Amino acid sequence: MICMSFKKAWALVQDNKCITACCVAVGAAGGVAAVPAVVTGPLLSALGFAAGGVVKGSLAAAWHSVIGNAVAPSIFATLQSAGMVGYGAPVVAGAVSTAASGTAVAIIAVCAKVCGATGVVRNLTSKAIAKL
Repeated sequence: MICMSFKKAWALVQDNKCITACCVAVGAAGGVAAVPAVVTGPLLSALGFAAGGVVKGSLAAAWHSVIGNAVAPSIFATLQSAGMVGYGAPVVAGAVSTAASGTAVAIIAVCAKVCGATGVVRNLTSKAIAKL
């Protein structure tokens, strides 16, 4: 029974590749919007904003050398605070969540045009808005 359901689901995906790709993209953006720490932690670390401070030789270190002393609530200080899981963490998480939500809405709009699924998207969007 499970194999049959999987086969039916796979056939549905194959018949609707454009909409499937859009659903995956919206799902990914929605996931980031729901749990922004999945992105913020690794991104801040990659930029050089670590728990122990600015990482030597990183992009954050280069930026810090240009601006000199960073005082709160500057963008640099907020990012560093977020890297150290301080006051900046919810600020950066909120910004990432908002950006991801906007990205999801933009993906829906683009998919409606590209996939020709305006009616489907309109119905899904109106149901989502009704739940708010």
